Amino acid sequence: MTLRGVIRWGLRGLAGLLLLVLVTVVLLIMPPGWYRPPGPDHEPAVQLAEIAERRLAEEVHLIRESDEPWSLRIREDQVNAWLALRMPDWFSHHTDWKWPAGLGTPQVRFRTDRILLAVRIDTAYGRRTFVIHFAPEVDEQSRFRPRVSGLGIGRLGTAGVSGQRVHDLLQSFQPGIAERPEFLEWMEILTGDRALDARFRLADRREIIVERIRLGPGTLDVRARTRPAAAAGGNAADDVETP
Repeated sequence: MTLRGVIRWGLRGLAGLLLLVLVTVVLLIMPPGWYRPPGPDHEPAVQLAEIAERRLAEEVHLIRESDEPWSLRIREDQVNAWLALRMPDWFSHHTDWKWPAGLGTPQVRFRTDRILLAVRIDTAYGRRTFVIHFAPEVDEQSRFRPRVSGLGIGRLGTAGVSGQRVHDLLQSFQPGIAERPEFLEWMEILTGDRALDARFRLADRREIIVERIRLGPGTLDVRARTRPAAAAGGNAADDVETP
């Protein structure tokens, strides 16, 4: 090969590498194609969120036979509409926890084996969309743990990622973010150091016990039981007001 050929080959390789870097940067910046939070002017989404919230409240508060199992199917579009249009108001009215300013609107995608949770976060490199892959699990003690299996940034994703890796990656993008009070609890949940109680006490002291969460294409099925006030013990989560 002549010197001219070597230079030409090197320039082609450099051009290919630069193109690969450019494509990677674009994919990192762009959110996933399915991440499209509806706005408040999207009337069908507004109605969908309100109906989904009302139906959930009706199902949870329904008077049932003691310990009779019941189930509820929740669709992906219902969850996404509620997250975008009802969740901010719900947080401000029913909790003392304010949604962090650096966090965008969460959206989900239900697959048969895992949930994809996407949220845009302000980082030291600009706003990026992080996508956490996890399988929802409820153990025999009615404790909920998300089993983290992957992490994506923008339209790029990786497999075989632990909750600790998610923690470390967020730290690299925004030093100190995982130690903020509003993030700390969720980081402990992602890393497996903390579980969420899957039992909830209603205002009338009845107790909802979530027993199983099963995923389908675009759907999430929840099986639960309602225990009467007299049978409910004192280990359930704090009294909650359902949406």
